[in-house]
Amino acid sequence: MDNGKDKNAKIKAAQETFVITRTDLRRLFTALGIPETRIAAIFAGMEKTHRHTNAITFATILDREGNLERDQISNVLRRIGIDDVVIRKILNGMDVQKILTESGKLFDATVLF
Repeated sequence: MDNGKDKNAKIKAAQETFVITRTDLRRLFTALGIPETRIAAIFAGMEKTHRHTNAITFATILDREGNLERDQISNVLRRIGIDDVVIRKILNGMDVQKILTESGKLFDATVLF
């Protein structure tokens, strides 16, 4: 919920920072047909990262909290301005993170506040 404030989400990918307002992100999710319950879960996951996260974490939130398929995640990333080469690296990073997490190893990720 916006609570009347237009907060920005900052997503860091390949040494670039992409900024999108919460309202624009909600519009994007709605245009993709994502149900409101999933949108709320995605925003709740983003709040845990203080709305400033790296792209792999953002994609993981879309996967876990939003229950989005990879093509939907790619579409979201593409629409906020990330190119296909970087998107492929982000999705590969998600896979590596998932494998390391499942095997009990910690994954080194940086979240800037």
